[in-house]
Amino acid sequence: MEHGEGKYIWYITWMITDILILLYVAFQAVVTNKITKEEMAVSIFTTIAIAFYIGRFVERHFTEFSLIKGLQAYALPAVNICIIIVLTAPVIKQLVLLAGKHLNGITIFGLRFSVSSVRSSVVLADSKGLSKQKRRIPR
Repeated sequence: MEHGEGKYIWYITWMITDILILLYVAFQAVVTNKITKEEMAVSIFTTIAIAFYIGRFVERHFTEFSLIKGLQAYALPAVNICIIIVLTAPVIKQLVLLAGKHLNGITIFGLRFSVSSVRSSVVLADSKGLSKQKRRIPR
């Protein structure tokens, strides 16, 4: 930020990058005629990041306030971490399922691993804290 114009183009550059991400998600939604949960989450987090960049740009260049400065230092890394979690969650889920299939029925150090089907029945909790078992209706 030592360059004189650097403080002006920094936030604009990040806003343009985030807008390109949103345009890509919108393009995929139009082409496939659907939007996935991951794409929706990334779009929401990217919109939040754009709002912070716009707010900080306006705050820095047009006002004397410094309200967003302290919040932005924590909010933008948190938003980026959330995007990473959303994008890696399906991969982690598949790795856990794959590991579960390979460990099914194995005993290691006295611990027996077993993978059961959780889709066959659902346990619902009522208002008194008791549980009832409900059969899943086949489609």
